[in-house]
Amino acid sequence: MGNSQDTQITNDLRYGKVNKFTYENSLIIQKVIDYKNAPDQLANCIHRCQLSQSINHKNIIKLHKYEVDQLSVLIYFEHYDYDLQQDINKRKLNNNYYQEHELLQMFDQFVSALAYLQQQQIFHDDIRPQNIFLTPNDTIKLNQQWVIDNTQNQQRYYAPEQIQPQPSNVQPNPFKSTSYSLGITMLHLMTLTSMEIVYLKNQVNQSLVNELLRCTNYSNKLINKIQHLLFQSPHQRADYMYQVNKQANLQQKLLSSPPKTITSSQRYVYRTSQSPLTRTIQPRHSHSPFTFRRIAQLQTPIQQVTPQQIAIIQSSPRQIVKTSSPIKVIKQQEQQQQQQQQLMFTPNQSLKTKEMLQKLDEVTPKTDLDYRIQKALKQTNETLKKNYMLQ
Repeated sequence: MGNSQDTQITNDLRYGKVNKFTYENSLIIQKVIDYKNAPDQLANCIHRCQLSQSINHKNIIKLHKYEVDQLSVLIYFEHYDYDLQQDINKRKLNNNYYQEHELLQMFDQFVSALAYLQQQQIFHDDIRPQNIFLTPNDTIKLNQQWVIDNTQNQQRYYAPEQIQPQPSNVQPNPFKSTSYSLGITMLHLMTLTSMEIVYLKNQVNQSLVNELLRCTNYSNKLINKIQHLLFQSPHQRADYMYQVNKQANLQQKLLSSPPKTITSSQRYVYRTSQSPLTRTIQPRHSHSPFTFRRIAQLQTPIQQVTPQQIAIIQSSPRQIVKTSSPIKVIKQQEQQQQQQQQLMFTPNQSLKTKEMLQKLDEVTPKTDLDYRIQKALKQTNETLKKNYMLQ
């Protein structure tokens, strides 16, 4: 592979000093490794080059060829000038977080590439944004800097078992360790924040890792995927082959299942390009012809829970109605219970108030929220009876 006239010498964080040039409209870098001072390592380098050259995957940088010149090895890699670390820095300046569908697409590409390496029994020991190239068509490509074993790099995203002392009889699974590195890399993409902050001297601050993941406001679908990679114990983590098999089984299940008919009782909210700080809205199934419900705010506690004063809002499939969070609903229920307990019933109290409370036992709940409210009120009613407050 002859050099072009536009060859330039540059210092790369991944490879060190390299020659960069264009060959047949493709960007190539040439790395020269000299083994004059370590001739016994030449054979290992040649073996790694042979192994790397056999790799053929769309999401992994290609090693085009290598040449041996006495005690030197010349390696020619496919190259791109833009990587994920540069993209993160650019997005952070503009406060432009990744959309969820972008992260899911990248995650699928990561898993595909790393599962391929796992099948070949090749261990990628340095997964982080600066080692992941981004092509003009938004395809990610994992770098193969492990071939040259370059040591001039920044903090790697190690798994806990790689930096903490381990018993001599315990051999960590390298593919479970790279799963953790991928999880940390995905967390870096989700927060646009370097994950070097979670690495202490000889350990990983797992509590901070979990807190950062919890604070990301992406959907549970994405968070659960990443959580399975970030367990502190390697035995709990999912490796790449597990991820691929799980996806294949899901696809097979979808293909083998009979076609489903969407009825009028199924309401779908169609998702457009959304902010990463917005939870993904999944299809909602309900036996009710209405999609969203809201309890009207009333003046008195007793009127607040009567079925006749529940306001129902019907929405079109594309309309989104803001509803109270579960925490807010629970707080409202607690306030209702406290207000009920403050009512002092006496034998001379009007029968009308008693009858309104007794009717609660006869109302059939229509939703889960109705059921929980009715149950709470029944418990309050029973408590009042036991204390001789309701005659």
